[in-house]
Amino acid sequence: MATSRQIPALRAKLNLAPLGGVVLVISMVVLSWPPPPRLPRTWDESKPWRYVAQIDRDGNLWAEKTKLGPVDRSTLQRLDAHVHAAWSTPDYRPNEIYVKGHARLSYAQVQPVVEYLHRTMKVPVIDLALVKGDD
Repeated sequence: MATSRQIPALRAKLNLAPLGGVVLVISMVVLSWPPPPRLPRTWDESKPWRYVAQIDRDGNLWAEKTKLGPVDRSTLQRLDAHVHAAWSTPDYRPNEIYVKGHARLSYAQVQPVVEYLHRTMKVPVIDLALVKGDD
């Protein structure tokens, strides 16, 4: 029977050269990625073609600068008429609406407007923003 002194001990050596190459390639790829785009934090006045629907702190719905009243079914239908009339002019880009809600409102107060725009009017692009202050 062979003893441990007769059989040389197996010593595995880890080859780190491929690992170093992989790490180097991955770090080069990650460092070469462009930075993510910065999203605007405030309303961009340079885009006047966006239709704006706003809900003030009292819960009143505004279509551009026209006060429609508290958010209910009839007010949303009047908003629909205002939006489609605006979209028929060359001043606005169709199928995009910017919804601004006062910062003191809860999402539950803004949700009926967004839901109506999405489900009933089938608006594909709805941007949301908060308005701070007394706007």
